[in-house]
Amino acid sequence: MEEHEIHDRIEELNYRLRQEDNSLKELFDQMSAKKGEKNEAIRLRDESNKKVKQIIDKAKLHQAARDRLHGEAKKLRNKMRDYSREVSSRARKISQEKEIRNQFQREARGSPESLSKQFGGAIQTLITMELSLKNEIIMVEMIMELQKRYEAKKAADEVHHDIQETYKDLKETEAEAKSEFSTLSEVLARAQEEHQTAIDLFSEKDRERDSGQEHHQRFLEISKEMKEIGKAIDRSKDHKNEVRDEINKLRDELKKIDRGRKEAEKAKKLGKAKEKVQKGGKMDLEELRLLVESGQLK
Repeated sequence: MEEHEIHDRIEELNYRLRQEDNSLKELFDQMSAKKGEKNEAIRLRDESNKKVKQIIDKAKLHQAARDRLHGEAKKLRNKMRDYSREVSSRARKISQEKEIRNQFQREARGSPESLSKQFGGAIQTLITMELSLKNEIIMVEMIMELQKRYEAKKAADEVHHDIQETYKDLKETEAEAKSEFSTLSEVLARAQEEHQTAIDLFSEKDRERDSGQEHHQRFLEISKEMKEIGKAIDRSKDHKNEVRDEINKLRDELKKIDRGRKEAEKAKKLGKAKEKVQKGGKMDLEELRLLVESGQLK
């Protein structure tokens, strides 16, 4: 290869090196940008994962509150069943006592006042009036019947009093049951609220987890892209090294050519110096140095 061809080739290779440097700068800029995107994807993914854990912990608190309220509701239901049995028992007692009271009232057939008045009048008649034996017997039987009716009325009134007391207890029990039912309704409503909040939180958790998976997938994609950029950088560096090696070889070739040219010039000058010595001509310092170095002049 001629010297000018070598120079042209070196210039061409230097141009290629500058192109590779530009390409490497672009690749490093891309790598830097991808690192920023990768770090952002990691940050967003980790933030989503952290939020998922926080949401799950919060949802579990609401689940625990719901379960605690369900426990309270179970106790209230048991109390409601007790109230129901108590109300039913007292209602049956009232019904039975009403039958007994009604039976006594049918036997009494009158108020205590009217029966007492009739009883007193019968006693007065028996004591003050002269009655035949037959009428006296009838009057005694009447008095005994009135006494029996009076006792039946007293019994009916006592049973009626018992009915009133039982009815009062029944109403108190029903009021307590109503209050407990109201409490039960409130507890169940609160439990449902806690349950719905937990469901909403788990739905939010699913959305946040999907977001985290998207960020993780983006992280994987960027890592893959960075790997390809890294390969491109390595290829560019390898190519630069190959170009430099070729430039170095060409420069060595130029140095060899330069040395050959200098040796040829030196030999030419030495020849002229020898010719001057032979002819006794005048020499300059350079010619004398060459003769001394070559051993031609002692």
